[in-house]
Amino acid sequence: MVDRSSNSVLLYRRWSSAWDAARYTAEPTLRRAAFSLSSCAAQLELASEAVLRIREAVGASVDRDDALPLEGRSGSLLALALDGAPVMPEPTKDPLGFVQALVHAALQTGDGNYGLGLGEEAVTSLLQAHCGDLLAAASRLQDPAAALDDLRESAAQLRGAVEKLLERAPQAGQEAVALSAKVLPLNREMRRLAERLQLALSTDSQESSDAQTTAPTGSETPEHSEEVLDQAEAEAEVEHSAEVLDQAEAE
Repeated sequence: MVDRSSNSVLLYRRWSSAWDAARYTAEPTLRRAAFSLSSCAAQLELASEAVLRIREAVGASVDRDDALPLEGRSGSLLALALDGAPVMPEPTKDPLGFVQALVHAALQTGDGNYGLGLGEEAVTSLLQAHCGDLLAAASRLQDPAAALDDLRESAAQLRGAVEKLLERAPQAGQEAVALSAKVLPLNREMRRLAERLQLALSTDSQESSDAQTTAPTGSETPEHSEEVLDQAEAEAEVEHSAEVLDQAEAE
């Protein structure tokens, strides 16, 4: 069976493909999307992870799309929302509500009934039980200061792990070689992370500049979609790097 993270990315990409519809990408543009992909990329990522956690919690196999497609009816509702229909909360005004609506829709069949033996109350309970961190992250999207505090805390954790490793690292012998073998890929990972964080800064600056001169089209290239997803993963990668460094130091 494909792992949860792979299916989460797959679901994100299915949702993000809604912005590739001909009415948004044609020249001249036939219709403008109600909101852009860049304005809700983080919400889509959180929702996709929540859907997979709930499926895992109830023992639903993603490989059996005949029971309930991975996206349920969420793709149809998202397409309607992009056309301006009030079928779900707006991602920038109510990011938490948008995430919750996508998750519920992904667990429904085309007629609006829930699949996998679930119901509205059951899905709400599963969200609270298994996705509390994701819901909290969605709420914090309206509070940039809190998001930056989280990133600062993660960076401090990573810095502490590096300092501990430097203090206790063996200078020579087999242990030194074994440790170096673990640290080298982590070093590359941290350099890539630094590049992603810099990309997040440059992308935000460019989007702010563009917003002053042109209205958003709602259409994003596949390359840009992947960049936005990378930005949303940056904080998690900081924490992951710190955990691996702690483990390497302990060993």
